[in-house]
Amino acid sequence: MYYDGATKQQELLVSNPVPIPFRIDVVDPSEVVLGNSTGIIRDGFDHWLPLVEKLGVLAGAGKEDLALREVLYPVRQGG
Repeated sequence: MYYDGATKQQELLVSNPVPIPFRIDVVDPSEVVLGNSTGIIRDGFDHWLPLVEKLGVLAGAGKEDLALREVLYPVRQGG
């Protein structure tokens, strides 16, 4: 996969992408596992996204704001 943020050029060289399992545990100084990093990050987003939406941080008309809103706040079916 190739993506250039400045030019927005992208290329995917796989015809049938398959998800790759990924896990990184977060460990405190006493070596107690606090959890999977992706779950902790997701919990952080779940905590902050309502505030980001309320403050209108991504309310702009630009392509980047629109793309982020579509990913972060998908339209709920039936609602």
